[in-house]
Amino acid sequence: MLWERFLTVAYLGTRTKKMNKTETEVNETNVASTDVQAKKKHNVKELILQFWPFLLAIAGRGGVLGIIIAGCAVVANQRILQSQLPQSQKVIYCIVSGVVAIGVYFVAVLMIVRFMS
Repeated sequence: MLWERFLTVAYLGTRTKKMNKTETEVNETNVASTDVQAKKKHNVKELILQFWPFLLAIAGRGGVLGIIIAGCAVVANQRILQSQLPQSQKVIYCIVSGVVAIGVYFVAVLMIVRFMS
């Protein structure tokens, strides 16, 4: 009970006024409901779908540029997977975002090569 109260205070920040029993119970309920939402587990297929653009950085020797572009694609995929879209649209959009990241990478590399020559 003391540990739960500590977590509640740590989560909600320090307060200048003392909380009465009903406020504490309400705040503990709010913390518990947000923890359940935050701990949604992804299955293996969703993780592969989310992180596949990092193949650009690993297999394609993308370097820093590849890591940055792949990281942006992974964040976009994470947002797509957390959205309320149907599952089929989520899969399509995640694949498209990875393909766009690869396209952006190749355009950036071509621009760098052209600038250097």
